[in-house]
Amino acid sequence: MLLEVRRNGHLQTMIRQLMIVPSLACPAGCSYCFGPHDGGPTMRLETIDAIVRWQSAFDGADKLDVTFHGGEPLVAGAAFYRAALRRLRRDLASRRVRFSLQSNLWLLDDELCEIFQEHGVSIGTSLDGPERVKDPQRGQGYFRRTMAGIERARRRGLSVGCICTFTSRTAPYAEEVFDFFAREGLGFTIHAALPSLRYGQIGDWALTPEAHGELLVGMLDRYLPNLSKIRIGSLDSLCRSVSAGQGGICTFGDCLGRYLAVGPDGEIYPCQRFAGMSEYELGDVHDCPSQEALGTAPVWRTFEERQRRIAEECGDCPSLGFCRGGCPYNTLAANGGSFDFTLRDPHCAAYRRVFTHITDRALEEVFSEENMKAVVAEIDNEAGMLRRGRLVTLMRGGPHPYETAQHARQTLMVVALAAANSAEEAARKLQSAGVVSNRQLDEAALRSLHWRLTEPATGLNNLYLHVTFACPLCCTHCYARAGTERKGTLAVADIARVCREAVELGFRHAVITGGEPLVHPQRDALLDTLAGLRREVKPLLTVMRTSLALHVDNDVLHQIGYGTDEVVVSVDGDRATHDARRGTGSYDLTVANLRTLMVLDHSAEVSLATVLPAHLAADGPGQAVRTLAKELGIRRTRFRPLLRLGRAADAQFDLTPESLRAHMPVHDQLALGFGPVASCGIGQNLYVEPDGSAYPCYAWHGEDWLLGNLNGMGGLSKIVTSDSFRDLGRHTVNSNQQCCHCPLRYLCGGACRAWNRPAEQDQPDLDAAPTDCSSLHARARTLLIAALEHVGVTVERWIDAGLPLPEMPPIVKERRVGQDVATVKAEEGG
Repeated sequence: MLLEVRRNGHLQTMIRQLMIVPSLACPAGCSYCFGPHDGGPTMRLETIDAIVRWQSAFDGADKLDVTFHGGEPLVAGAAFYRAALRRLRRDLASRRVRFSLQSNLWLLDDELCEIFQEHGVSIGTSLDGPERVKDPQRGQGYFRRTMAGIERARRRGLSVGCICTFTSRTAPYAEEVFDFFAREGLGFTIHAALPSLRYGQIGDWALTPEAHGELLVGMLDRYLPNLSKIRIGSLDSLCRSVSAGQGGICTFGDCLGRYLAVGPDGEIYPCQRFAGMSEYELGDVHDCPSQEALGTAPVWRTFEERQRRIAEECGDCPSLGFCRGGCPYNTLAANGGSFDFTLRDPHCAAYRRVFTHITDRALEEVFSEENMKAVVAEIDNEAGMLRRGRLVTLMRGGPHPYETAQHARQTLMVVALAAANSAEEAARKLQSAGVVSNRQLDEAALRSLHWRLTEPATGLNNLYLHVTFACPLCCTHCYARAGTERKGTLAVADIARVCREAVELGFRHAVITGGEPLVHPQRDALLDTLAGLRREVKPLLTVMRTSLALHVDNDVLHQIGYGTDEVVVSVDGDRATHDARRGTGSYDLTVANLRTLMVLDHSAEVSLATVLPAHLAADGPGQAVRTLAKELGIRRTRFRPLLRLGRAADAQFDLTPESLRAHMPVHDQLALGFGPVASCGIGQNLYVEPDGSAYPCYAWHGEDWLLGNLNGMGGLSKIVTSDSFRDLGRHTVNSNQQCCHCPLRYLCGGACRAWNRPAEQDQPDLDAAPTDCSSLHARARTLLIAALEHVGVTVERWIDAGLPLPEMPPIVKERRVGQDVATVKAEEGG
């Protein structure tokens, strides 16, 4: 078995999820708990530092998921998490770490919520259903304390998912448990109570394989008609496993080495279930072991042998490819800690039952009349035969119906908020319209949304460093008017200095752009300097934006692939569309360099950036970019609108909303994720030209908008702490002279100020009404109607509840019918 490989001297790791167990202690006393809960020391920050050193030895662009587990992980306290998350985020930034936490939430307080919100920590908890079901097996008062933690998290904008454990006592109440989670708006995963390697006395709580199989099949049948109301992650994974032919979670796959756990003292275990059991230790993070070293541990060899031999024992099973014998812990727990009797998970019968049930139902849906008509009507190589049907939706992957429904509800919530005087009023009207049902829960969500959309943004996002405006191309849409005749460069030493300042100030990204940064006269020195900065300036992520439309050799492409955390390459559609804008032959040169870059070793994430009008982004040119990305194994493609700037200043095209995925059809935007916005991000980003002069953005640059110079006294810090820069963040759709009266303002976020850019000699008014925004308003209105359709609420009921559906923007309406603004405001609801 391959434990590790080397690329240019860098170790590559197979670890995808790392579980950190800060404490084996737990204040609860769950009757069926098979995991660690008996106390012991709490993890020290020195162990976090050792984890960082250990993981830093493994280089690569693959993401790392870090889960804090227990025992009860919150026993470690706020000070531990404030320091630990900061260190892990900063020092493992190249792994693009995502954090999660599994806790009973009893110890969650506002300080911890603030820390978890800052670092984007996903919260999971254990909840076995309503109080009368949960407390008899987890202890009196457990339900109320955990629900209090859930509500606290929700009030602070943190979403919570649940693990629901079914025991021999609670499995008969499965339907009641399902209804509880749907009513509370809580997604969950299904776990079965199982025997323990530690505590033999809990065996009476365990589900039999037969009862477990019955539970899974029954829950799936209840789940499928309710996909828009709730999400059950474990059932989603089972369905996708069948369609993909391989398991999607640790239980159903060759898990060894992919889900390692680190205990409080730094001991490494195969997974969290073994934490605290010395006989299952693989090593110690303080020794910084390689995977080759871990592979010499007796436990590793035993598990590896089991993994190798499972195909022999389960070779006659049609589910082998997506089951792989189940969980090794379950096998050991059921067989006295040994693989000598069997290698199979004792719940093999349950898994086989549900996999067979999924397969049978899937075949019914695939050969249904509705699905076959869809297959015949349109060729879709990606979806194949999986087009129509509830189960087919889960097997196909992509947006989940529950997520789409949530996006639709949020769309309606922000319109109600924009038109109401309070979250309470908005919740009352939404309930009257039939959009929400849990008034108390939705008021809390509305208050959180209101805070997010009305509080001035304080974080810093992108520092755009235009290191040169020279460029071998002369693109017709270039906002910088870059070209071969442009002179001036930002010195490499200044770039390094500014990046170091940026991380101290809290910027998230330093974007090296141009012009074409690869024609910088000190290109090699620039790339070498950036490569050295990558680790030094974490958690700041460095990004190189390039056309790659140059003749460069493999050595330079190799430098590019290791120079920054991300390389963003511009590809504007198919060959014809791209070359019409960037010059004949530029497409082929860019794509040839891209193909070589993707074949060469590289640690940077490579993504594509595409500038197209919305109708072309959704049509052939946009699809050509998506196809190219898929062919090359590029996971992310960003579409951006054309702007009336630079060489495109006199072009005629519609305004584009600031909302995410605004180039997509509205139903796709709802499915893939719509996020309400109040601003374009002004006051969070900084635009820097080659001479060091700094401006609010590419639309607002010129003498009147100069914020300072990076090379002046005080440097970057003086600029971003100035009153002029800080004032920018308060200019949102809520302060805009026109947008503030529009109930659809959070659906578009206003128009890019490129459309409102006055002559450079004029002092700007950042709150000036946009030019005719009818197209923006029409799109936002269409999005609102699509959201109503998705949740099954008629336009008539929406309006009867006192909620708005304006036909045109306030000021546009005034101009057309000659009314005064006050009349328009009254008619539009405020």
